Amino acid sequence: MRVSTLSLLCSLFCATAPVYADFETGQSADLVLGKPDFTTDPPPAFPLRYNLGAAGAIAEDPTTGKIFVADSGNSRVLRFASASALQNGANAEAVIGQADYISGTANQGNASPTAQTLSTPYGIYVDYQGNLWVSDSGNSRILCYGKGSDLPEFNATALFVVGQPNMTSNTQAATAAGLDQPRGIWVSPEDVAVDGPGTLWVADWDNSRVVHYNNAFARGYNGGTPVNGISADGVIGQANFTTSTTGNTRQKLRFPNGITGDRAGYIYVADTGNCRVLIFGNAANINGLGDATKVLGQLNFTQNQENMGNAASPSAGSMSFPDSVATSGGRLFVADSSNYRVLWFDDGYSTVKPNGQDADGVIGQQVFTTQDFGVTASTVGVPSGLAVTTSGQLWVTDSSNYRALRFSSVVHPTPTPAPAPSVPTVTTAGKKKISTTRSSVTIKGTATDAARVEIHIGKSKKVARGTTSWSYKLKLKPGKNTVLVQAISATGAASSAVHLVITRQAP
Repeated sequence: MRVSTLSLLCSLFCATAPVYADFETGQSADLVLGKPDFTTDPPPAFPLRYNLGAAGAIAEDPTTGKIFVADSGNSRVLRFASASALQNGANAEAVIGQADYISGTANQGNASPTAQTLSTPYGIYVDYQGNLWVSDSGNSRILCYGKGSDLPEFNATALFVVGQPNMTSNTQAATAAGLDQPRGIWVSPEDVAVDGPGTLWVADWDNSRVVHYNNAFARGYNGGTPVNGISADGVIGQANFTTSTTGNTRQKLRFPNGITGDRAGYIYVADTGNCRVLIFGNAANINGLGDATKVLGQLNFTQNQENMGNAASPSAGSMSFPDSVATSGGRLFVADSSNYRVLWFDDGYSTVKPNGQDADGVIGQQVFTTQDFGVTASTVGVPSGLAVTTSGQLWVTDSSNYRALRFSSVVHPTPTPAPAPSVPTVTTAGKKKISTTRSSVTIKGTATDAARVEIHIGKSKKVARGTTSWSYKLKLKPGKNTVLVQAISATGAASSAVHLVITRQAP
């Protein structure tokens, strides 16, 4: 388990005041969709309002908090209430691609698609304006529905289509305007640094490429008028828009499945067929065979073996057919599907860290070296989709267990600084120099934060009576008596000493 030194010290010595949060290796999910609980195993016999087939991607509407799941096995997308209102096994509030909650055939049983049907939808994304984008993989197209949270309960109609010239065609093509079984999609946010807001990025699976469409919503719904089949503005992984060869170099891809980006202009591609994730810096300016900046899951750009050549022995740095990627605050999450786990990398884009760097944590396994498969709150089966919500929760679609899991950050206690040790003080009443003919005198005074007040006369040490108000009857020898008074705290800290000189004169 990933526990910081700070947390360990706190558990021993500090008050538990939760101040920071994080994910932990091997942690359990706190909510499940598609199943009534974390251990129900049998697959659903037929679609219902709450269950899932082989789920694809998952997304949150950042404007409303509603959750969308691409139910690939039932050729539909389910919309659920905002995460704060969800419970285990919650019912969906709307279905997209079907006319009811109990149907699940591709294109609603028709040979050709329409603006209301889907066929094995895989990728899904809700952009910063709340527009819902669906990668309708079986129809080789991307559909945009407009405001996803406002769609009707059944048979929502898409506004426009990308990858096809109209809503009823589903031709597979390697062109600037065509697609071939697209998978992951991502739309750049409002404050992105490089490519401008609203750029649609697509992992075009069977063309082994990534394509992007600048200002996609405005172009596809120009002034409220649909414009179907807009052309891509750039391609990564191929020399041009009409080739579709595979490869395993820093410029080529083999069946890319997932894609995401960040505000700094990095694009992260789950290059599934090469068992790796490629990271492209300044990706918006690449059009053709541009070099990847970094590779994760392999030690170099030409290696493409499952788990770096040890298929049955995963490690912290290896991958086996990664399916999906998501970023949040500089952290990269990877759905490492055939290792039944989700990895995360802190600053994975950093060129200071080496290619094939080790992951910083894992979910779905208790350690990096196991491939345990199960149906529990802490296992993820075959993870196929990832999303990080605006509140920092991680959603994982567990396709082989027909469910979606939510992992919330784990709150660690953070140390409350121990108060600085108090330093006692002491005072004496009266003058510091005294002459008397008596054989004894009583000295007195006050002290703060003291466990005792010590009276030192020569090599002799006595303890006064009291602390806050103290006194001591002092026997005097003839002549000069030098007295040192000092307060001592419970921790042994000593105050500054007060010196008294008491002279006993002959009567």
